[in-house]
Amino acid sequence: MEFSDKRYPLKSLGDLFQGLLLSRYREEKEDQGQLYPLVQLRDLDNLVINPSELELVRLSLPSTEGVLLEEGDVLITIKGASQKASVIDESGVRAVAGQNMAVFRPNPAIKLPIVPIYLAGLLRSSVFESELVRLYRQSTGTRSISLKQLGTVLIPLPSSEVQQHFADLFLALEAFTLASQRAVQARQNLMEQSLTTLLQEIQ
Repeated sequence: MEFSDKRYPLKSLGDLFQGLLLSRYREEKEDQGQLYPLVQLRDLDNLVINPSELELVRLSLPSTEGVLLEEGDVLITIKGASQKASVIDESGVRAVAGQNMAVFRPNPAIKLPIVPIYLAGLLRSSVFESELVRLYRQSTGTRSISLKQLGTVLIPLPSSEVQQHFADLFLALEAFTLASQRAVQARQNLMEQSLTTLLQEIQ
């Protein structure tokens, strides 16, 4: 299958499936099931998921085939207050996704494959948000989108070099944003410490 600089439905670029319904497989007893890292909506704040921050859940899975996350999988919110998308890196393998997100697994057989970071960054961008707004529906105050609807989202697919260029830009912007947030937090902490010291001195 060949692709050029056009838009293609997400479902045509790889496999798309929903995360696990945890209530069906969760185990409470320690002698039953197996522990798996769980990716939840709160874990999709950054472009790349940090496996060290994932909660462990005990599950009894009839089969792990097609369930465990793989390197390069893109996790996309299908229910929640905001649109998020993140990528699983190699250290996140053997994790599972929660039911409020879809998993997109790129098809390696496609001649012009999609770069996972490019896709995640694109879906997170404010520029692309308008493409998704029309698909959301209001359900008890929570935005949601069906797996079928998500599969129809048209993804622009430039060359691999252009995709990688934007992926690098997305990562650089996120690194800058996180560094700026840490700097602001550090300044705020310093100010509060100084204010605390001042108040103690004048008592």
